[in-house]
Amino acid sequence: MRRHGPSKLLNIDSYLQSKAYEYIANFMDSRFFKDGMYDCEEMMNFLYSYISESKLEKILGPVSSEDNDSLDPYSCRIKFGKHNKPSNFSALYESKDKIQTILFEESRLSRKLDESSILNNLMELSVTFSLNDNDLEVITFFYIYETCSPIKSIWNDFDNPQGHVALMKSIFGNNPKLSNSFPRSIQTLKKLRLLDDYFNLENNIKHFICGLSGQSLSANYFSISDKEPLPVEYFDSYQKHIETLKALILKRKPGEGVNILFYGIPGTGKTEFTRLLSKSLNYKLYDIKSLDDEGNPNYIHKRFTGIKAAMNLSNPDSSIIMIDEADEMLNGSISFFGWRGDCSIKNIINTCLDDSRHICIWITNRFESIDDSTRRRFNYSIEFQNLSVSSRIRIWENTLKTNNLENIFTKDEIIYLAKKYETNAGSINVSVSNFVKITDGERTRNLEIIEEILNSHLNIAGIKVNQLDKESKYSLEGLNINSGIPIKTIVSTVRKFSDSLTVKKNGAIKNMNLLLYGPSGTGKTEFAKYIARELDKELLVKRGSDLLDMYVGGTEKNIRSAFKKAETDKAILFIDEFEGLIGAREKAVRNWELTQVNELLAQMEEFKGILICASNHMEMIDSAAIRRFNFKLDFDFLNNDGKLLFYKLLLGSLTDKNLDDAEERYLSGLDCLTPGDFKVVLQKHSFLDKGEVKNSMLLNALTEEVNHKSQVKRKAIGFY
Repeated sequence: MRRHGPSKLLNIDSYLQSKAYEYIANFMDSRFFKDGMYDCEEMMNFLYSYISESKLEKILGPVSSEDNDSLDPYSCRIKFGKHNKPSNFSALYESKDKIQTILFEESRLSRKLDESSILNNLMELSVTFSLNDNDLEVITFFYIYETCSPIKSIWNDFDNPQGHVALMKSIFGNNPKLSNSFPRSIQTLKKLRLLDDYFNLENNIKHFICGLSGQSLSANYFSISDKEPLPVEYFDSYQKHIETLKALILKRKPGEGVNILFYGIPGTGKTEFTRLLSKSLNYKLYDIKSLDDEGNPNYIHKRFTGIKAAMNLSNPDSSIIMIDEADEMLNGSISFFGWRGDCSIKNIINTCLDDSRHICIWITNRFESIDDSTRRRFNYSIEFQNLSVSSRIRIWENTLKTNNLENIFTKDEIIYLAKKYETNAGSINVSVSNFVKITDGERTRNLEIIEEILNSHLNIAGIKVNQLDKESKYSLEGLNINSGIPIKTIVSTVRKFSDSLTVKKNGAIKNMNLLLYGPSGTGKTEFAKYIARELDKELLVKRGSDLLDMYVGGTEKNIRSAFKKAETDKAILFIDEFEGLIGAREKAVRNWELTQVNELLAQMEEFKGILICASNHMEMIDSAAIRRFNFKLDFDFLNNDGKLLFYKLLLGSLTDKNLDDAEERYLSGLDCLTPGDFKVVLQKHSFLDKGEVKNSMLLNALTEEVNHKSQVKRKAIGFY
């Protein structure tokens, strides 16, 4: 007979050999064995591989090569008839009592529990996932099932749950407690994703049981974070939440879980803030792994298994469980038509939140698709947004001070870096650390080097770089603004309102809204920048197209976020292309057109700050929105004084000659000129030598800009 060598995985551990003998011996006492419902060749190979050949030959007699050659392995697989059982089967069946005695004896001799590393690993498995003895017995069976061919062939001959249950009863020796709990154990193991739908143990479980993984079982699912968090000063916008969260955690009832949600765009410090909270409480932080050891994303169900393991192994009174990168777990999947994805995931997450007795912090970049039933289960949530300029300035100062570099950059250079690079605290910290390594004590080209480091971060960290305005040549004097109130008075009023917000003595006036309307290029955007410079405030610029979203409800969310960020950062909110957001409601034909207008009106009403909106089409704006503006400024085309002023201010340096009388008259005769036209002409001629540029060239360029406008009734010929 052909001999199979002993299985490696069985051969390395006495406990598994003992269980395999026991299972085969029990099976030989069942009706399945009596009816020939197994692979005879596999069974014979097993017996001759694991039992002394001399013992078997005393019972079965010697097996000749002729017998082996005449044996067709496929003829003796399932349900032999009474009159056509092969001789090997007959010998096996007639000697089953003696073989059973040998198997039980081999099982007893093999069970050297003190030498079984696999049994120790099974015990760790039990503790990690709160498994009972019956669950461990089932795991042991399926581990042997994959390495012991007779057992595998027996199991695979059945394709229905009833047959599997009956088979397990026989293999477990008709132990009622174990047999009856078998279906429940299967369900538990599948729920924990330790066993798949085809009754195969997960690879990491098999590797751990046999000792091939080389690490603890828990390392497959989570790590205990020991990374030092950024200082609390880095989170000035969120420091108020620290004490609230600490009170919520420390004052909870015994056995009561706390579910916390941190959400917002990537790179805003959600993970670092979690580490800071854990350190402030002196709690251990359990970080549920989002990637496996090879850097591949862990499946959603495996991460839930990791949460279960962390809960079993951690002390709920002195630990925090962090589920970072939880987007897919919380948001599920959304189809093209907006239907919810896998409902089972929602049920799992809701059950996890309900049953938790721990402090769990869930971190996600997206939150729009989180089901309402899931949102309600969070005790506390924080939205993380991009840092304000003032926050970035403080972080730059703190980081430089920590690295003994407080005198390396001037105050103006720090402000410049904070305004230009919309980075987060972690990136600033990394950039400064790299700066120290690169400069190696030399303090030359400091600003250039730190910018090189920051720019190298652009692609991988997604840092936004703002193009900062050079020294502005903007002038209120030359603008043609119609408001009924002097512009300087309006600027002074806005400044006084801004000051009142600081001292919180603004009474009933909680917002200051300005509407700038008129043709394109008349200076509306520059006026908003001028106000921000005058008040020394950050200008948060949003175009109507920035806020519009293709999904229902998305525009309303973007509008809320813009107002909230401006109020949090104490910035001036400037919405350009305002008419695209708030068209007249009586012309709306779709429901979402009404809801976005209503949302914008509500935010304008409740906003505590300065709002400036600009529009080229005043006639398209809803009348209810117009009533909500304190000042309405009509920006018209330049008058003759304004034309001359902006010519001298922007174009005068390009040529070495002043305008003569004829040229001034020609300039005055050009209709529909705006400051934007002068800026375009400046950009066209900036790189020409001063001697090359003539006033006639500049006037002809202005003429060309004017002739492109629809408001011009008669095209100008040009100045020659």
